Amino acid sequence: MVVATSKSGRLASVFDPIVLSSGLVRLVTTITGPITALLILNFLSLAEQGYWYTFLGLITIVNYAELGMGQVIMQFAAHEWGALNKPSEATNSGDDRRLKSILRTAVLFGGLTAVADFVIVLPLGYFVLFSKDGVGHSAQWLGPWILVSIVAPLNLALAFLNSFLEGCQMIVTSNLRRAFQAVAQIAASCLIFFYGGKLWALGAGQLASFLVGILWILLAQGAFIKRMLAGFLKNTDVSWRREIWPLQWRYAASWATGPLTYGLFNPLIFTLAGSEVAGRFGFTFSIIGVISSYAQIWVASRAAVFARLNAGARWKELQSLFARGVKHSAVTYALGAMALLVALYAINLKFPLLAARLLDPLSTVLLLIAGGITLAIFLITYFARSFREEPFVRMAWINAMLMVVLLPLGIVLFQAKGASGAYLVSQIVVLPISLQIYKRYHQRILFQSDQTL
Repeated sequence: MVVATSKSGRLASVFDPIVLSSGLVRLVTTITGPITALLILNFLSLAEQGYWYTFLGLITIVNYAELGMGQVIMQFAAHEWGALNKPSEATNSGDDRRLKSILRTAVLFGGLTAVADFVIVLPLGYFVLFSKDGVGHSAQWLGPWILVSIVAPLNLALAFLNSFLEGCQMIVTSNLRRAFQAVAQIAASCLIFFYGGKLWALGAGQLASFLVGILWILLAQGAFIKRMLAGFLKNTDVSWRREIWPLQWRYAASWATGPLTYGLFNPLIFTLAGSEVAGRFGFTFSIIGVISSYAQIWVASRAAVFARLNAGARWKELQSLFARGVKHSAVTYALGAMALLVALYAINLKFPLLAARLLDPLSTVLLLIAGGITLAIFLITYFARSFREEPFVRMAWINAMLMVVLLPLGIVLFQAKGASGAYLVSQIVVLPISLQIYKRYHQRILFQSDQTL
């Protein structure tokens, strides 16, 4: 086994096509993010800004209906791909039957989940939005919400297919596709905003993203998908009940806590504190999300690679790659957080009208600290799940219960500051559990590496 030296390893990390293509996606979203923010500031009132981010929060809640199945598909596809002696010839051999079966599962579950998503999200959004500010409010939200409710499930179904392709190590192509989708989304949103569409811009942008994604897959991976779909009804080599379900239920148990953890923020703030507070929180939280997404590149983009290395028993490479990724992620997040705080200080001094659209400095600092802890936890999940296991069920439910109790209480007492503080407390509590899980897998790698010598 060849393990890169520290110098060559650092170079490989920086110039890895997977990392570079993931960086391109983040670069595009970094450019489109501020454009979206400027459009929101220019074309939406503060109340409408609250609706915009509440739309996004509701979609986040319902997207958890997939219950981690996308990650399971990616893990199974990556393990099967890694187990093949000649992956480049997999689609021309008889050894691809299990891959075909995994794609079949992805298509079926993706379709069923999209239908369930639509059935849940449309009435849920109507209840939340109408119950607070719908009556007598100037914001025209019903039509835009129906459009978002239709398009969001389509993008969720597309994510299942993307998970399979990434498991088959088509990661760079998938990243390039996401970059073009982001460009299409912002272009469509701009067009709708400039023609006075306001909240319609969100659904229109998501629809454009979906259409570009489908077209890209048909052109770039159409032949591969067609081969994988051959004999669709008979592709049952991988048993969902015997092989996938034993892992899926644990993912589902963790994923089910998602709406109680991250999806609650804006809908709950919208309900308890009003659309304007929800708008400020959502706007600031989305900026921190951009910083976190950049920081995650170094590890998240290699999730399928981790699974492949695990399948090939290349544990030293796995751990070395993960360690470098964590270091780069930490530095990236720290630099982004400092840049945000400096920018906020300048905005508060020079642009008070813009500052009124953002959270106060204390709430922002609390969110940044909590986001840094969340980042550390997420990085550990990518590492542990490469073993095709899900050890985070207990931690996820502890986190969810804390958020269910602390978040409403914090919002009622201190509004945005309370929401930020509740988030921070919950992350501090669950961090030791996550670190203990990592320690356990680290010790397993040491043992397995000794056994192979």
